Amino acid sequence: WHQALALLGEARSLGVAPDIVLYGAAMAACARGAQWLRVLELLNEIPSEGGLRRNLVTSNIAIAACGRASQWKLALHLFEDLASWGMRPDVVSSASALNACAQGHQWQAVLALLGAIPEKMVAPSIVSYNTAVSACEKAQRWMDALSLVSSLHSRRLQPDVVTYSALMSALEKSHQWSKALSTLSEMRDRDLVPNIITFSAAIRACGAAVPMVVGLLEDMRSIGLTPNALTYSAALSVCVRAAHWSAALALFEEARVRDRVSDHIMCNAVVAVCARASRWEAALGVVHSMETWGSTPDVVSWNTALSACERGSEWACALGLFEHMQTLSIAPDVISRSNLISACAHGRLWKAALDQMQVMRSCSMEPNLITYNASVYATAAAQAWPQALALVSEMHAARLECDLDAHAIAAESLLAAGRTQEALGLYRRAG
Repeated sequence: WHQALALLGEARSLGVAPDIVLYGAAMAACARGAQWLRVLELLNEIPSEGGLRRNLVTSNIAIAACGRASQWKLALHLFEDLASWGMRPDVVSSASALNACAQGHQWQAVLALLGAIPEKMVAPSIVSYNTAVSACEKAQRWMDALSLVSSLHSRRLQPDVVTYSALMSALEKSHQWSKALSTLSEMRDRDLVPNIITFSAAIRACGAAVPMVVGLLEDMRSIGLTPNALTYSAALSVCVRAAHWSAALALFEEARVRDRVSDHIMCNAVVAVCARASRWEAALGVVHSMETWGSTPDVVSWNTALSACERGSEWACALGLFEHMQTLSIAPDVISRSNLISACAHGRLWKAALDQMQVMRSCSMEPNLITYNASVYATAAAQAWPQALALVSEMHAARLECDLDAHAIAAESLLAAGRTQEALGLYRRAG
């Protein structure tokens, strides 16, 4: 775009009046360089140069440039201003304006514009409708998306793979799983071949039905499609919902060995489902193997593994994991330390739990409700009632609501120590 503007300036310095083609070329170059302000400046210069007038090509370039820069209001203004310049929008103008509104997450503006297009004597194309369906999908407006697709027949337009993929994604995101799977069947009835995006949306729409996921993966292969990271991530999300850790491990192994697919999101999903099932050995196995699979564990990976150890009451393993995490120069966050404190509570390691609380404060990390409750559990279970009482007081000062069970354990600790009045006070606080 620098060269384009230089050529334009050189023409002027030589006394040569730039024509509309030169302006269009300069604007297109600036648009490719994401220089939307310069595009608008050039568009506004056109009328003052030797009686030239902007045309539909230059206006379309400006609308598209504003859209790509997330300046949807400007793009819409330029589109609506075409009539004042004696121009009628074409398919490119309409598509560019719709894209601008869609990229600005303005689904209502997209629908309004789509409805106004016929009035401007432009027949909406399937591309325009796909943009509108996609905008509704991002806004989780599944009923609007479904209505748009249903109206295509009256417009004499045929839905394509992009249409169905966007619709299925809209239905899946709004948990309309049966409708999403029905859409896949309808697509096949129309002899349209689903793509990776379509299948991924269909897989996410399976809810917690793991066998259905396996069937869809086989369907993909039967039409020559190889599942990718997006597909397997969708499949693993179903395993997470179903708390089916063994299926998650089997799918992950299939992805790695059969299709050579593995990424951070997939690995962390497998660790998460193992953690929820208290399968701490499996969770740790995945985390420790990530580097050999070309995916270095991040703080999310380690936090989830710590949670697995905590759920499995493996406090010693959690402590070792936490130390190993720090040797790898991965800075623990609030979740890391909260998980470790919860693990310490299982081992009644109240001093280690309080040490972590102190470290959090020194690192300007505010202990949260989970952290406090776990610390109360740890101190009360070890009969360290002064520390438990101090923690409960801190929680009330911070306006955090102590867990009822934590209150009860702390109160029992006080009763055992003969501190009846304090114990009754805690019971009263708990309601």
